[in-house]
Amino acid sequence: MFVVFAKTTVIYGFNQPRIGNGEITPPDLFQFIVKLHTGGFCTGTIISKRHILTAAHCINENFSMKAEHDTYK
Repeated sequence: MFVVFAKTTVIYGFNQPRIGNGEITPPDLFQFIVKLHTGGFCTGTIISKRHILTAAHCINENFSMKAEHDTYK
């Protein structure tokens, strides 16, 4: 029974979208959210002209980043 379940998980477990019931929004609707180019997928929230709030696992002790505003594809 476990083997059948494991195969089912591998075959069907990754076909779900990452965001359920989400909506595509215009790029300028949420101007306080930024994507961090860290080699992974991390985002942040602009809290001042010089600071972005993000999760601790998105940075390391030597982390610094130069940012640009209004650069979207």
